[in-house]
Amino acid sequence: MGLSLPLMQYLSDTDQQGNVVDDISGLTLEVVGIETIPGVGTSTTSPIVEATLSGFTLNIEPINDDDVGLAMITLRASDGIQESDTILTVSMFAGSNDLTVFNLRHRHRRKSLFCL
Repeated sequence: MGLSLPLMQYLSDTDQQGNVVDDISGLTLEVVGIETIPGVGTSTTSPIVEATLSGFTLNIEPINDDDVGLAMITLRASDGIQESDTILTVSMFAGSNDLTVFNLRHRHRRKSLFCL
């Protein structure tokens, strides 16, 4: 069982003069890469999650429900002129009855994940 995370609330944009742009519907998001730090018992050569975007929703699926570790998902937002990357860290560990549990955090300390 995966995780769907709506990202629209974490997006913000500014114009070339630094003024906040109210309409962020023109922004695009992409998954740039996924780096895995496997936990004990997880293959060091295999990724532990797949991450895809559907509009502004990030979908994260475990590849193997028994794998544990960290996945650092690099996301990029673009308004066509500027780009901004952010890294979301997903801690994945096996819970009771082999139910996958996600713990999600991002590295920026401000409200917006992306500031363009």
